[in-house]
Amino acid sequence: MISNKEIYDMGFEIGKTKVLSVGKLLQLNSACRMQDRNTILSILLPAYLGAKISFPEELFMNVENIEFMLCYQIGLVAGNAKENATFDGFISLADASERFNVPQATILSAIKRGAFKIDEDCRKIGRDWIFKVSSLQDKYGVEEVELYGIEDDYTDKEEE
Repeated sequence: MISNKEIYDMGFEIGKTKVLSVGKLLQLNSACRMQDRNTILSILLPAYLGAKISFPEELFMNVENIEFMLCYQIGLVAGNAKENATFDGFISLADASERFNVPQATILSAIKRGAFKIDEDCRKIGRDWIFKVSSLQDKYGVEEVELYGIEDDYTDKEEE
């Protein structure tokens, strides 16, 4: 019998390849709840082919096992989330525009001119762009940040 950790790892391995969109993950969840073997396989087989990973025999044999598939899906979602959670140090186009006081159109034209390296300095996710903060700082200087603290507005009357 295969352990829950091995099942989780099996899901995590394919999840981290990002071959399954969030929509496909939701479809898979519904198919697993309904124990729809054909739909499950129609989602997973192309994913494994796309990732160039051999389809695990244990998965094929246990597609209708609710506990197995639950553990597999948890690993799948965790792998997908871990791989997609690489936004540390990145900000959106709108945030970059506001933070560096540069119009969005100017930043977008800088991408077209090659001022930012796609997939290194910036990345397009769907219709939105995200930028590495350090790359923006290199191009536009350090952002203007107003320091504001409670101490600035509070005066202790007893100290006067």
